[in-house]
Amino acid sequence: MGDTPTSIELLGKAESIVIPTDYALLEELFAAANGSTGTRLLRAYAAMIGLCCPAVGRMSKASYSAHGYDPIAYGRQVYSWLHDQKVSIAEVSTAGSVLYPLILLAAFPRADEVSEAVGK
Repeated sequence: MGDTPTSIELLGKAESIVIPTDYALLEELFAAANGSTGTRLLRAYAAMIGLCCPAVGRMSKASYSAHGYDPIAYGRQVYSWLHDQKVSIAEVSTAGSVLYPLILLAAFPRADEVSEAVGK
């Protein structure tokens, strides 16, 4: 995939990216964003930010489990917190656009990555 980003610019600083390894979570995040537009997409991106950038997730005080493991409901709380911190819609969209392909590749690896992993 070339140079994989390790951080996103948010809140005036670089926030470290830690892609979750839980397949179900990755699939939920992918499904929330896939085909979404408008506010639903922004909430999906905010969920990705909160769950893939641990410091942001902690600062937002949002809990994925408290929202019934629903990425849109969780993302709504993270998005509201980001808005309160004066993070723009453009910044949320940019960060989400960085995280989305990383989540996609973590959930659904490419054929060459699978072959390499099995030693072929």
